[in-house]
Amino acid sequence: MNNEIRVGSAVILENEKGEILLIKRKYNPAKGRWVLPGGGIKFGENSKETAKRELKEETGLDISIGNCIGVFELIKPEENVHRIIFYHKARVLDGTLKLSDDADDAIWIKPGKINSIEKLGELTPEVLKRGGYL
Repeated sequence: MNNEIRVGSAVILENEKGEILLIKRKYNPAKGRWVLPGGGIKFGENSKETAKRELKEETGLDISIGNCIGVFELIKPEENVHRIIFYHKARVLDGTLKLSDDADDAIWIKPGKINSIEKLGELTPEVLKRGGYL
């Protein structure tokens, strides 16, 4: 059992059409859920550097990081999950979407249609609302 608090960084990534990228998680936590892309912060990295690195690794996309929307906490002791996640707005600069093996699928979706998605990650609606998308 791993009782560590994990700190991560994720983004609301918007393309030129105003669509948001959602990733379907392949592994726990949130396996099978649609989440905003991101990953764990490495020692010496700040949250913006992490978001850029993780998005490049997970999607093949180069991004521009904008303002921090907020810091969110997810605590689920029954699943051994305690995460603190920085969320930023971001835009695609370049690249073609190519998923890593961490994801089962990805979709670009208009913000107004996000609530129709089944199995959204727990924090996703709250983050999008705080970011002004819902």
